[in-house]
Amino acid sequence: MKSLEMDNLSLHIVTNWGAEYPKPYEYRQHWVNHYREMGVNDITILLHSTEEGGESYKKLETSLNELKIDNIVPWHGVFLDRMRSKLFNKYIIPKIFKSNESKESWVIPVDDDELFEFPCKLSETKSFLKKLPQMFPNKDLFITGRRINRERCDGVKPNSISLDNSLYEQFPCKKPQEEFLYKSRKGKLVKNNITKVLAINSMVTNQSARMLIPGQHSVRCVSMHHRSWDWKMKNSELVDNLRICKHDDNIIEILIDDGAYEYKHFNFNSWWSTADFGGN
Repeated sequence: MKSLEMDNLSLHIVTNWGAEYPKPYEYRQHWVNHYREMGVNDITILLHSTEEGGESYKKLETSLNELKIDNIVPWHGVFLDRMRSKLFNKYIIPKIFKSNESKESWVIPVDDDELFEFPCKLSETKSFLKKLPQMFPNKDLFITGRRINRERCDGVKPNSISLDNSLYEQFPCKKPQEEFLYKSRKGKLVKNNITKVLAINSMVTNQSARMLIPGQHSVRCVSMHHRSWDWKMKNSELVDNLRICKHDDNIIEILIDDGAYEYKHFNFNSWWSTADFGGN
C-alpha cells in the first residue's frame, strides 16, 4: 500500500524519440518496463520526424500508443539539439510541474537509448528522491550520473533482444562509456567525460537549476568549466554515502556514478523489429 508521503511526490519521464531511427519493439518494451517499475506517474515522449504525416512517424506513434504511453508530443522538421532543449525547458517540463504544483515533483530527462537508475531498487526510486530535500533542506537539487555501457561479456553484438530476460541479464558486463576526444569551440581537444542529468526537481528557487542544456548534460546554472566528471569528483564530498558537489551556497548536484546506462551494442540490420512493428 502506498504511503501518504509517496502520494505527495510525483515522478515523470520526459524523453525524445526519433521516428526515422526507431529502436526495435523488444527494446522499446524493456525501456517502458524499466521506468514503469520505478513507479513513474507518466511518460511524455517528444516524437520527432523530419516530415509531418510520414509513414515512420505513424508506425512509431501506433506502437507507442499500444505501449500505453501517456503523452505523445509531435515535433516535425529539422532536428536541432537546442530546439529539443527549448521544447523541454519552455513547454513540456513547466507544464508538468505546473500540473503537479501541489506536490514535490521530479522529472527524469532521458533519451530513447538510456536507462537511468539511482542507488536503490527501481521500485524504491520515489523513496530515494523523497529523502533528498530532507537531507539537504532549502537547497536547489539536481542529480547527474556518469555514463556507462553494458555489453555481452564475450563482446559479441547480438542480432536480437529477448523479451523474456532483462537487458541487465542479456548485457551483464558493465564498461565505462567509450572515451574520445572532441574539439571545443576554442579548438582545444577535450576528453568526453561529461555527465547526464538524471533528474531535476520542481522545488527550486533558482529556475535555471531545472533548465537543461542541450544534450541534457547539465543545467544552466552550472558553468561550462564545472560540468566535467573529473572536476566534479575533485570538488565533491560524501554526505551519508551520497557524493555531492556544491556549486554555490544554494545549489547542490548529487553525483551517481554509473547511473546513466546507454545501449550502443546492438547489431541490427534494421531498427524495425523482425516480428513486425507491434512485436506480435
